[in-house]
Amino acid sequence: MKHYVLVFFILIVCATDCANAQQKKEALLISTADEGPIIAWYKNYIARAYDKLGIDIDFKFIPTGREGVEAEKGYVDALTIRVSSAESSFSDFIRVPVILSKGELSLYCQKDVHCGSDVLMQPNVTIGVVSGSNASTFYMKDKAAHLYHVKSGKALAELLYRQRFKYIISIDSPDFGNYASIDPNTYSKVKLTNIEAYHYLHKKHQDLLPKVTLALQEAIKEIGPLPMQQLRENGN
Repeated sequence: MKHYVLVFFILIVCATDCANAQQKKEALLISTADEGPIIAWYKNYIARAYDKLGIDIDFKFIPTGREGVEAEKGYVDALTIRVSSAESSFSDFIRVPVILSKGELSLYCQKDVHCGSDVLMQPNVTIGVVSGSNASTFYMKDKAAHLYHVKSGKALAELLYRQRFKYIISIDSPDFGNYASIDPNTYSKVKLTNIEAYHYLHKKHQDLLPKVTLALQEAIKEIGPLPMQQLRENGN
């Protein structure tokens, strides 16, 4: 009798372990390169979408300069939000075809210098950008100007304000204004190109693409657009 009880107990433990393993297998690690209030709102969309599918997720903050590297090593299952213009730099990921944000890449300049896209082709000019594989660094790949990399949009805006930079490249969007909260009236500005941002899945999860696409569309409709003023207040 004791033998049967022991066997039964072992089977229960194995079943529990298998169930836990399956649960862990279904959990996805999603990287985010920023911890600001704007990204937090996009994380709401992502979290709601996967919750609809019954999939557990964990967000992991990886600094902008490291996110692409860690993602390509296979350490993450998805990218919270990235611009499509730089997606060739993370080729192991596939775009979820739901636009999370639209905007434009802009060159911001101090008032006392010439402000035009032609300055990007001058090797004696230094342009401030956020480090990592992003819209700014990808756009500048074939340009002659020297890039000075900083860790965040906030740091970029601060250095521009302190006039440590004559030029920076930043993102403007009708969804949230300037990503680094730069006042466009304080500086000269030139539009460089239009950009779009999406959620990305690792190719090993491509079977989830149709379901995630539909769930993300529904999540955006349910949660609604970014409350710009509230996000800015929370970020201060």
